[in-house]
Amino acid sequence: MELFSTALLATALFEAGKKLAEKAVVDPALEKGLENFKSWLTSGYDAKKADSELRNTFAAVIAELEGAEKDEDEVAVWLKNVGLDRLQSPRNDALRKQVATTLISFTDPEAAPPEELIDALGWPRNRATELSSLLGKLRANLSKNASWKPLFEYADDAEQRGWLKEILSGITHLERTLVQTPAGTAFRTVLLESGLSEEQVAEIDLTYRKGLQRDFEKLKTQGLSPAQLPKSIQLPLKDIYLELGLIPLRTQREQEEELGHLLEAKEPERLEREK
Repeated sequence: MELFSTALLATALFEAGKKLAEKAVVDPALEKGLENFKSWLTSGYDAKKADSELRNTFAAVIAELEGAEKDEDEVAVWLKNVGLDRLQSPRNDALRKQVATTLISFTDPEAAPPEELIDALGWPRNRATELSSLLGKLRANLSKNASWKPLFEYADDAEQRGWLKEILSGITHLERTLVQTPAGTAFRTVLLESGLSEEQVAEIDLTYRKGLQRDFEKLKTQGLSPAQLPKSIQLPLKDIYLELGLIPLRTQREQEEELGHLLEAKEPERLEREK
């Protein structure tokens, strides 16, 4: 029985490669490299073989990260805990595109994983180094496979020339902004107005997203007790976020004792406990 299906992820990775070729800014020095890459896209890509190599690579990297002695049930639990199991669902196309684009751009195996990918997967933040290791190892191994080598060779070449991040950034903005509907291409919040180009729509969306991030990326203490907080404090959410966990429930008697102690406490102690 197949533990993890990569067929849809392979498709997303290939589609990301096509968009990379479409959006690449070509100069004479890269003309030959681009032609070889396009040749792979049009006639050199074997979907069945590519999926097989991706699946085998994925399994090998997971075994290396989690330990080969783990059985299939334990690996399945691990995949669920870090959100990778959702890559198999047909409805999670946006997540697969995000993973595919990250794999292409992850040229530095020592780099921290993108914050947006951590959030999208629901990957535990205290294990972010594992995600970096996974991305780095997947990319390194796929770069050696015949089915995927042309894609990563071109991406590496574009990275050396300082183009890769700019190209992929443009692709990502467009994918976030535009969606397909029965009526045609649409803006995520309003239908496209006549005369707006895709780039203009993407810029509008990017400005809107930056505004949301600026307004909500910090926890504001405004409105809490002035006695405890004499001035408004803003705390970055990513620095104070805590993973959810379970704690033992107190008994009814313990709760009553706690309440009684709080009611009898002097004001300084009560304020300190509330703080």
